[in-house]
Amino acid sequence: MIHQFFQGHYTYLKHYISRAVIAFIPFIFIVCCFLFRPDWIQHFDERVLSQLYGYGNPVFHQFIGQYTRLADGIMVVAIIIFCALNFNYYTKQRRIMRWFLVTIGIGAGILNPLMKFIIQRQRPSVVSHLINQGGFSFPSGHSAGSMILYGTIAILVYEQFKHHRWGSWLAYFILFFFPTTIALSRIYLGVHYPSDTIAGISLGLAVIILAAGYLRAFIIDNAYWEEFSSKK
Repeated sequence: MIHQFFQGHYTYLKHYISRAVIAFIPFIFIVCCFLFRPDWIQHFDERVLSQLYGYGNPVFHQFIGQYTRLADGIMVVAIIIFCALNFNYYTKQRRIMRWFLVTIGIGAGILNPLMKFIIQRQRPSVVSHLINQGGFSFPSGHSAGSMILYGTIAILVYEQFKHHRWGSWLAYFILFFFPTTIALSRIYLGVHYPSDTIAGISLGLAVIILAAGYLRAFIIDNAYWEEFSSKK
């Protein structure tokens, strides 16, 4: 019976696992380029960076410098607390709130810093940084963190309002707009190479796909659990 329970969950989750693997392919490809074709990836990064780097209006520099803070540590913590408290107040679903906190904590708080520590790529030196930013460059923490943060928010919005057409559109807007624009802002400000941001989005997307599968299988959709419990 227990075997059937876990087999049922695996059947449910395997679609999410396969999608997460596909989402993670760009990350793996870039790491392979570092190992086997570092000259190629460096040339690609510098060429794209030179096209997207902020040569424009100082006022726009300031705007982008403030906008990119939507994925800064303090702002992320503030958004997490706000969303968690509001979601807990309106829905009373503490398991979902814990899922929200654990997903962001593992993905943005553990996995991304671990990857930075392992790879230890230096930040771009071919352009001047338009903001002060320390630490290693790969993968982009702002790109991965924004994908995980706004991705989990998008999942919750979708699950809450999926019966309304506008709910789906709002969820997709949150999922794609904020991570993409924040990733571009990191290149514009000269603090990340394009491959850093692509890898960050790839890592973040893989995390939220797996998290979405867990949410559906073990928290929102309890069909397997109910079937398992009824046979006891």
